[in-house]
Amino acid sequence: MKNKCTVLVTGVGAIIGYGIVKSLRASLYQCYIVGIDIYSDAVGKVWCDSFVAGVKADSKDFQDHIQRVVKQYSIDLIIPGIEQDLQALAIIRDTLSELGVVVALNSSYCLNTFGSKLNTRQFLLDNCLPVLETLSAKNANSIEVSKSLGYPCIAKLDKSTAGKGQRIIHDETDLAPFLGQSEYLLQRYVNSSIVKEFTASAFGLGNGDFVNLITLERTLGSDGATHKAKVTSNEPFIQQIRIICNNSRPVGPTNFQFIYDDSQNEYFLLEINPRISSSSSLRTAFGVNEAQMCIDYYLHKCIPETSVIRSGKAQRYIADNVEYDSSDF
Repeated sequence: MKNKCTVLVTGVGAIIGYGIVKSLRASLYQCYIVGIDIYSDAVGKVWCDSFVAGVKADSKDFQDHIQRVVKQYSIDLIIPGIEQDLQALAIIRDTLSELGVVVALNSSYCLNTFGSKLNTRQFLLDNCLPVLETLSAKNANSIEVSKSLGYPCIAKLDKSTAGKGQRIIHDETDLAPFLGQSEYLLQRYVNSSIVKEFTASAFGLGNGDFVNLITLERTLGSDGATHKAKVTSNEPFIQQIRIICNNSRPVGPTNFQFIYDDSQNEYFLLEINPRISSSSSLRTAFGVNEAQMCIDYYLHKCIPETSVIRSGKAQRYIADNVEYDSSDF
């Protein structure tokens, strides 16, 4: 067991948050875990040493609330478990640094670039990487969509996670509500005979290098999270990931979502998540513990050791956590 540390994990009622908590428990560090969530009955609280009811990330009280928790529990490291907290913590990371606490965040460049699908598309074009045909809904018209993308195509929010706001567009009637909408993009729908999705994760070192790349072929659930996965080869993706990392220099957990289109025999990057993703607990089970690497890198300023990756497959299922009102039968 390595050094003791106190870690604050936000969003412990969500799959990423309680996945981080479980990964910390499986790490080589002796962690005192403080969980935080806006819901007082968040399931992840049962796996934490202490729990604090949180406030929404867009609340004016967010910064003061986080600072109070940091001071009360002498927090060493904060690992955000939901996208909203990540964005809010990025704004106050310098303030928190003055309190002696480190936040496990990617670089400002990666957060800003990869937080937008349209910005990500431009980054890929600038670096001569494969890009699915994409249009900004704000400037598109039905003739251009039909010619460039065809039907069906797909409407996506430019800034979203887990497929939120995503719609399949079958015809001009479906398309009409999205035209002129600045927050949406339109993209060619991969509808070939073989459609496979992959999630690859690497830990960026801030200089273009990365460690512990692991790729999972995945099946998504209705919530947009990975529900089935199996470890697969990094080979089809590693060249694209090397180019991306060399030109964006990510820091910490960085996830790359790919789709395979057999009609073009090409692996297209769908999006980059510059953070820990919902597949993190699965990666821990296969030997790559992102939460442990965050402690290594952000807290102890050392490069994480090379992980021994196990092959295999995983399937998530619904389980029950029961808390009785009394010990009496």
